[in-house]
Amino acid sequence: MSRPNPIILALIALIYFALLAALLVAKGGLYTAAHEGDLFHHADIAFRMARGAVIHADFMTPLGVLSMLPIVKLMQAGFGPGMAFIWCQVLLTAALLPTILYAAWSRFPEWTAHAFALVTVTVMMALVHGGANVGLSVS
Repeated sequence: MSRPNPIILALIALIYFALLAALLVAKGGLYTAAHEGDLFHHADIAFRMARGAVIHADFMTPLGVLSMLPIVKLMQAGFGPGMAFIWCQVLLTAALLPTILYAAWSRFPEWTAHAFALVTVTVMMALVHGGANVGLSVS
């Protein structure tokens, strides 16, 4: 079993990541077509936390603090809630990209390493819910 060239693997994954990130951000907002109840719950939590409310002390939710904190920090930095959600996906994928590349390089042979890296990046940045409508889901 031969390992892939780490530089080529990293370049392909970075170019693919940049392309997906550009496509996500280029739309300029978060447009949803399903699971509106989850979206409203999510937005309500983000707006409450942005105003200083504390999860599980000021209001109840089954979600944890870390599920919302990055979005809230971006909202406080001036992003709208939809773009904050999208940028959090991009930033989380960027943060985990070295781990994805290391796992792909150290565990898989040539073509499966590339496939693993690209599929993992795709799954992390995907928002589609698998329906027939062209829209996004935050569920």
